[in-house]
Amino acid sequence: MKLHDSITKTKLKTFASLFNVQVSISKQKTTRSNIKADRDLFRCIIVAGENGREIDVDKVLEQEFSPVPLSIATTNGDLRPTNKAQLCAILEKNATQLDPPRMSEPTCTIIDRMMLVQTIGKPAGARRTKAHRSIRRVIDNPDLSLPDNWNHFIDLSENKANLARFLCNHLLANPPGNGKELVLGGGFLETDPVYSSLGTDVSSLSSNHEEADTQVILHAANAHASGYDSVLVQCMDTDVFLLLIAFLPELSPEVWMRLGTFKSRRFVAIHKIEINDNIRKSLLAFHAITGCDTTSQFGSIGKKTAWKVLLQNQQSLHRFGQDISLTREVNCDA
Repeated sequence: MKLHDSITKTKLKTFASLFNVQVSISKQKTTRSNIKADRDLFRCIIVAGENGREIDVDKVLEQEFSPVPLSIATTNGDLRPTNKAQLCAILEKNATQLDPPRMSEPTCTIIDRMMLVQTIGKPAGARRTKAHRSIRRVIDNPDLSLPDNWNHFIDLSENKANLARFLCNHLLANPPGNGKELVLGGGFLETDPVYSSLGTDVSSLSSNHEEADTQVILHAANAHASGYDSVLVQCMDTDVFLLLIAFLPELSPEVWMRLGTFKSRRFVAIHKIEINDNIRKSLLAFHAITGCDTTSQFGSIGKKTAWKVLLQNQQSLHRFGQDISLTREVNCDA
């Protein structure tokens, strides 16, 4: 080595980086996380033992030395993410087609408006960047120019609410005509009111649901009660897909759901999905326990693995979530 040659960086371990390891969150993501040994806890155990206290080391080591249970959380305390699409792939097998279905009349189409906006993607003239900071932008007339950056606009909840309100008011003022009825709800200044383009009484659809997922089921059930033989739901949410399957006996004889993106779409015949009543009654509880938007997946147990267990114990989750209080018997079955 010559005198002026650069020295290769050795990256020696320090006390600060000794417990810094690579942690795989999923097959696509890998992050760095600090796993620190609880030295204070072991120091207290050693001091207690040296002062004559009886300590069952085997019993102590049975406990999890972590601020969060690693079976349902990552090392930094976040929920373990789950792949909900796996459950869709299992259930929609042999019930999917790429072409729009020929549906019997009369037909009711239910559209999740914000999901539709996100599916279509950024408007022409708007651009996307990875690193951004959300900005407030009020849209109150159709002549307003598009946001310079779509991510800056759509990521802010106030902008979404304002856009939904503008679209609902615009659609209500410009009904489709030809005898078609347009029902709008959840996108106005007050979330409860529901309006019809034909002026019919739709007060039964008024709701204070925080999520559009359950509002879709409310509208689908109302369509069946109003005499619609077929329903088409345009939404790309797995939770809505599972809700439609679970409540299918209370819906129209023919229920379709459009999934996928604006450019790559597919249609799933919910009424053709072959599952028995035992699985149908346990489906929502199964989805919540094995991981959804608000619950964590169990470590190394995905939807596919858990589904095989459910098929062998189909009645174990029937009563889970049906009552306000969770009894010991229901908990043991789950």
